[in-house]
Amino acid sequence: MAKQKLNKTQLAVPYSSTIHGTTQDVNLTPGSTQYVGFKITTNTYSISVPRDGIIKNLFVYTSSAPGVGKDYACTIMKNNVAQALTCIISGSGTNFASDTSHSFTIAAGDRISLRTVITAAATAMPLDWSIEFQAT
Repeated sequence: MAKQKLNKTQLAVPYSSTIHGTTQDVNLTPGSTQYVGFKITTNTYSISVPRDGIIKNLFVYTSSAPGVGKDYACTIMKNNVAQALTCIISGSGTNFASDTSHSFTIAAGDRISLRTVITAAATAMPLDWSIEFQAT
């Protein structure tokens, strides 16, 4: 098979991929702050990024809604610092939230996770999240 050459337009397109984290079907604890990377952790970060880029488009899913007057507040952390990329799953009507408005830059070797602050008496449940990583 002959090798295919890339043209200048193809080379200029930034690399983009999805980073995904999960509690691996383990319930988050109501009334707590927990961090989620590839699994639940007590550390404030757990996923290292391989190159410089932009993090954007946060999506968070739970198995059910947290309950009336209850919240799952979710914030992306970079090197132990909260970023503007946040969303809240709230009430009894939804198990999904997203933030497609905010973004932040990241450098190779930076570490990220999702901080979850769960209202006391919220429904205990697992959580999955994803963000878009666009290399620069």
